[in-house]
Amino acid sequence: MTVLHLGRHDLVQGIETTQAQRIEAAASGVNETGQISHTEVREATARRLDIALNAESLAPEAIVSKEARKGYDLLMIGVETTTAAHGGFHEQVARMAAGFEGPLAVAVARGSHLQKPPQRRLNILVPVRGNKVSRRGAEVALALARAGTGAVTALYVMGTVGLGAAQQRLRRPTTSRRHEEAILKDIVELADRYDTPIRTALRLDIAPEDAILRQARLGRYDLVVMGVGRPAGETLYFGKIAAAVLENSQHSLLFVSS
Repeated sequence: MTVLHLGRHDLVQGIETTQAQRIEAAASGVNETGQISHTEVREATARRLDIALNAESLAPEAIVSKEARKGYDLLMIGVETTTAAHGGFHEQVARMAAGFEGPLAVAVARGSHLQKPPQRRLNILVPVRGNKVSRRGAEVALALARAGTGAVTALYVMGTVGLGAAQQRLRRPTTSRRHEEAILKDIVELADRYDTPIRTALRLDIAPEDAILRQARLGRYDLVVMGVGRPAGETLYFGKIAAAVLENSQHSLLFVSS
């Protein structure tokens, strides 16, 4: 994986040095217990992180657009100022995202994550809706949990808020219940393939954004991962549910757009 870094050179040097030491130690075939481990060599190589330091005087969005021409599968945006004072994403984040045509992810650090990385395993909440974008969000959540031995809860919300009485009755038959169970079963099977434990939660008769915010608060989650659609145009807007979570959540967020 390659990371484009737009910041401090001394920090990059420290990361590169530490990474090189780890790979060199693994490549020597000796782990901390003094035993040979070829698995560690393969895993260390697979986890290799290439860092591209860019110290040009261009604006960050211009640098991203220029670097993107080299061909990348995913743009991950994680900057200090992510949100605007009036709500929504900061205009610079939006411009950076607009310069990349492929899948992207936007990380929003909040709480203790603003000062330092988490010192314990992540407790991740991922809303699922049965579509492709939410499934990709679940895949990212499971990959993060597996890498850091974290925990994942998949939340499915079936809302009848705002529906008329006749429409509400149509949402109650067993066909609807089987649909909900199928969605959660698919996520559980996905977690099995990632060899990562997962919990499921189902919420009824509540707006999705309210359910997500409430579950995140009551479950004391560290991170909410949301699979969202690719925004059109230069405005970085992932829909009203994501916007409400961005505006009101006190937890760190990761929006995965594809």
